[in-house]
Amino acid sequence: MIYKSNMNIEIIGITSLVKDLKIGREAEAISASYARCSRSREDLSEIRKNALNDVEKTRDSNKKIVFEMGHSSIAEHVVLNIDINQISRLAIEHLEHHRLASFTEKSQRYQKIDQNGFIPSEMLQTFEREKRFHHINKYSKAIYQELNEKLPSLKPSLGDPSREDARYALLMSTPSQLGMSVNARTLELMIKRLRSIDLAETQLLSRQLESKAKHLIPSLIRYTDPLPRTSPLLPSNYGKKSSVEKVKLLNFTENADQIIAAGLLSEFYGTPYYPDKLPYLTAEEIIISQLRQLSPHCSVPRAFELANFTFEVILSASAFAQLKRHRLATILPGPLDPDLGVEIPPSLIKANLDQVFIEYINEVNKLWKEDGPVKSSSYLLTNAHRRRVIISFNLREFYHITRLRMDKHAQWEIRNIVTEMLSLINKKAPLSTSLCGGKDKFHELKI
Repeated sequence: MIYKSNMNIEIIGITSLVKDLKIGREAEAISASYARCSRSREDLSEIRKNALNDVEKTRDSNKKIVFEMGHSSIAEHVVLNIDINQISRLAIEHLEHHRLASFTEKSQRYQKIDQNGFIPSEMLQTFEREKRFHHINKYSKAIYQELNEKLPSLKPSLGDPSREDARYALLMSTPSQLGMSVNARTLELMIKRLRSIDLAETQLLSRQLESKAKHLIPSLIRYTDPLPRTSPLLPSNYGKKSSVEKVKLLNFTENADQIIAAGLLSEFYGTPYYPDKLPYLTAEEIIISQLRQLSPHCSVPRAFELANFTFEVILSASAFAQLKRHRLATILPGPLDPDLGVEIPPSLIKANLDQVFIEYINEVNKLWKEDGPVKSSSYLLTNAHRRRVIISFNLREFYHITRLRMDKHAQWEIRNIVTEMLSLINKKAPLSTSLCGGKDKFHELKI
């Protein structure tokens, strides 16, 4: 059965220290008492006790400090744990755009997915749209089932579970669930941004988050009007002949190895920053001395953040689901674009299922073209469809990316993309990237 969204949100936990008081009241007292500790001689426990005894005064204090004086960081002391059910893959991408929150979602890699239970409200606006959605949803379920049934026999030779690649047939309307931990400051921004997106589902999500949060912490969720954001004017012929390279290095820090070495010397000895005066062999000795000390679970020194790299990447929605988790990077995703083609898993080709899959994709593209161009048409596209993404990161963050995404357990498409990124970065910073790679290869890489 398919029915209109019955998205459900429940706040299951909140910052809590005093067990016999309502959690919302207590959370507001925590933020207010931490704000007061900068100007009060009293012990924190005494400040908090006073805040708990006068809720209205506490709330007035929060409003004044956070919103009038502009000390918004006080709201970060309150952290909410939120269950979100019956949310589509498309809406999840907008929700998980936010950096300063933690998300764990139902995996399409490790579970067989039930596609029943959700129809975007936009698809109910006309008979034609509803008919179109039901048709492609039924087709998607049939293809997904066929791939799940026929791919398992290839498991010994490919080393991949069937649903790892069967999920490329799933639609962006496929419902999921996730757990989110978020502080009150980020939650307010999240509510504003979700409300500015032209999707009924994200606006419903925004309203539910606001309603639940304001009930518990009214003094910390105040300004929730949608963020003003209109599309810039696209110049004529701009980008019409752009390349379709899957991984393209756009910008990078010149002399990255010497820059990082100079940063290490400044950090340890307080020396002036003179990367141009460091001979390459000296830089090599400095960097290698630091990398030798690391274990597989160590971060590289912060000086590695001085080197930055920007890429244009064309990848599927499946691979983007992995990439978007590296939220400390700057990630600018374009919309899913059928003109960029689709990613066909190699296992489908080996199983002679690629033609069946291509026929399905052709039908999806046909219906998408009939439906659009509107934002909600993306619900009709699949995990296999590609988008163009600009991503920029420093070398310290890239080490973290390679540890996860080049490991033998990583999803194959994102592993291929990150491996290609590393091959390009290594040419610009061979010393500093000498230990980049998956966790499983760490001891082979270590010098």
